[in-house]
Amino acid sequence: MKIIACQNGLGPEDLVADRFGRQSALRMSLNYGASLKDAGQAEVTFFNRPNHIGSLSPQHADSGLQLAGTLTDCRLD
Repeated sequence: MKIIACQNGLGPEDLVADRFGRQSALRMSLNYGASLKDAGQAEVTFFNRPNHIGSLSPQHADSGLQLAGTLTDCRLD
């Protein structure tokens, strides 16, 4: 199982690694902003490409590469 920490800032991936192991933890560096407009309604305010995905364990970097390829194939930068 792989778990991706998508929260901005450093550290959330460490919480995942502490709980599930470094082999399960990946981190996504998000370069976009959003604002909440109403309950269940959000607006993207900016988006700066690219958004990087990486693993905490070099032995599992292939998982990050595979996921990045899948997202790119779906036209999600």
